Amino acid sequence: MPTILFAEDSPVQAKLAIHHLSEAGYEVIHHVSAEDALQALEDGLKPDLILSDVVMGEMNGYDFCRKAKSEARWKNIPFMMLTGQEALEDQWEGTDAGADDYVVKPFNGPDMLQRIRLLLVGKGPNIDDDYISSGRYMEKPEIE
Repeated sequence: MPTILFAEDSPVQAKLAIHHLSEAGYEVIHHVSAEDALQALEDGLKPDLILSDVVMGEMNGYDFCRKAKSEARWKNIPFMMLTGQEALEDQWEGTDAGADDYVVKPFNGPDMLQRIRLLLVGKGPNIDDDYISSGRYMEKPEIE
């Protein structure tokens, strides 16, 4: 099962994304800050993909991406931004930081999953047609 390292400080956005990712067969390791996610990498986590919000505490997603992409051991891990920052300039900044893709919130579950699958090229699970046709990706998870 492919692993996604996910940095997101919004409990609502995290719950929704984790719901989609888990239902599609991904293992999600969630951290509420870029610093904690970076520490997980330092501690030896080897995710198949990194998914990160942009606007977070002290370290933003762009800086997280720059740090991850500057390290030889992590530079080949696909990095996707998932953020409310929708201006073209923000997307360019993500690209300049090294992000492989940039998804704007509110995100479309099937679109995000397809983009992840394309980034993983053969590593990702096949999203089964029943999952898409059933509309389960549209279900809102219970927020605790």
